Amino acid sequence: MLSPAASPLKGPKDRADTMSRYPLGYTVGVVGGGQLGRMMADPVHRLGFHIAVLDPGGADCAAAVMSDRVVHGGLKDAEKCRELAKGCDVVTLEIEHVNTEVLAQLEKEGVNVQPSAESVRIIQDKLTQKQHFEKHGVAVPAFMDTPDVAAVGAAAERFGLPLCLKSRCGGYDGRGNAVLKTLDQAQECLDSLGGAPLLPLPPLLPSAHPSSRDKPLAHEHERWACCAGPVYAEKWAPFTKELAVNVARSTTGEIAAVRPPSPPPREPPPSANIG
Repeated sequence: MLSPAASPLKGPKDRADTMSRYPLGYTVGVVGGGQLGRMMADPVHRLGFHIAVLDPGGADCAAAVMSDRVVHGGLKDAEKCRELAKGCDVVTLEIEHVNTEVLAQLEKEGVNVQPSAESVRIIQDKLTQKQHFEKHGVAVPAFMDTPDVAAVGAAAERFGLPLCLKSRCGGYDGRGNAVLKTLDQAQECLDSLGGAPLLPLPPLLPSAHPSSRDKPLAHEHERWACCAGPVYAEKWAPFTKELAVNVARSTTGEIAAVRPPSPPPREPPPSANIG
């Protein structure tokens, strides 16, 4: 893994150096206008750039109040993704549940998409992601594909119990995980990962528009949608601590990592595993 380094923007000189590389009015387009999109908006503005977001919540999304332009539409809507890209110097995303086909097409048409559509495809499927990590020497818990009950039984025999079962696609903030404690739970766990979400959807949220005040915000329910589809298994990993490291790489190959803060003690998540 990368060694911790100082933030790439340590002071006025660093900001000036960064701004000198890009013209005034440089616009960052973000697929997704949730809390991470909102957090992205502040440093974008401090660099003197503009930000545009695409989100199914439109003016109700978290990032709207911080954005220069908001495109109202689904994160996988090809037409809306193209609308976002118009007038943007770079297109990025705040969440991986996006349309990689349209992102790849935009790349072919000369749009600067970061990270690349191919990189996003890898992280959209957690099994593919684990295989990619393993191939490149990144330590991960032992894992295997478990498309059916028989495969879950084989994983339990190989890795022992408890065993963590995960949706290969669509997981988010602990959703898409199931803990298998006994083999007679195997079918139940597979059914839960292929259908209803394991954790409840967010509560109804107030809207800026009275007509929608008594219904859930569409963008929140799209973001927290259930994780249906194939499942894989990971060997249970004892929980010690949880760390998040922000790493940035420039188009010229420069890499910087922000030193992670020491997290306060807390209960282990449903699965204390990488990815």
